[in-house]
Amino acid sequence: MNWYYLENNESQGPMSLKELLPFISAETLVWREESLQDWVTAKEHPDLIQFFKNEDKQSTEIPLEEKNDENPFIIEDEYNKPLDTDGKIQCPEAHLDYGIQKLKSEDNPKSSRDKKKLILIISAILCITIIVIAVVLLIGGNNKTNKEKEVVKTTPQVTAPVTNTPTDYSISLPSEETLRQELLKIIDTKKTRKEREDIASKIWKVYFYPEAYIDNLMDANDKNPEHWSPGNGKSYLARLITLPSIIDIKILAVERDKETQKISGLKVCEIHNGSKFNQ
Repeated sequence: MNWYYLENNESQGPMSLKELLPFISAETLVWREESLQDWVTAKEHPDLIQFFKNEDKQSTEIPLEEKNDENPFIIEDEYNKPLDTDGKIQCPEAHLDYGIQKLKSEDNPKSSRDKKKLILIISAILCITIIVIAVVLLIGGNNKTNKEKEVVKTTPQVTAPVTNTPTDYSISLPSEETLRQELLKIIDTKKTRKEREDIASKIWKVYFYPEAYIDNLMDANDKNPEHWSPGNGKSYLARLITLPSIIDIKILAVERDKETQKISGLKVCEIHNGSKFNQ
């Protein structure tokens, strides 16, 4: 039988009947697992009432079935020995040894609960740490990917006059302003068409990736709506030769090939002379 009793509003047990008796009084609330009865005082429980018929002299005799189940080393006659000279109940030596061994083998319930709480807390801390590390790694990876895909944007440059300084096409890739100056040479009507075609061909071979594209925004002095006209980069350079209405070109954004660093994408804004736009 598994018995429980309440002490300071906390359930104590399970324990056998002989283990229970030293801890209870007639008013102690008790409960037994095998019983359908709810918590009652010890003196009201059918299995305990015999021990509290006279509260001034409680019986200490333990049922034989409990004695034999709990400690097979003790014979029932040992429980019925008379009191010793000091008026105390004699405790059989086998019973004493058995009780000590059982106490050593049982863990403290409170200590067990504390260990479980500690394990839960440590597990929660580990889970939170793993989640934080995963989030940090994920954010770091996304930032690296975004930087690799980021398009280099430039601020529109102040218009500068076209110069006729010869270009050394063996030098490294140009800055946005250098590229702008090269494109302006293509639209320089003071040069012959053949000269402008040669300049456009060299610029394409040296500065541009073979599959480069160009998005073109046209501004005709507010006489024509602004619109984008995407197209092949090589075709765009050839187009510049045929448009006398262009008076300036602004570089808005540049994309470069990761391996060669050549221009793979270009966004420009053409400034047109509105009076010549439709000629």
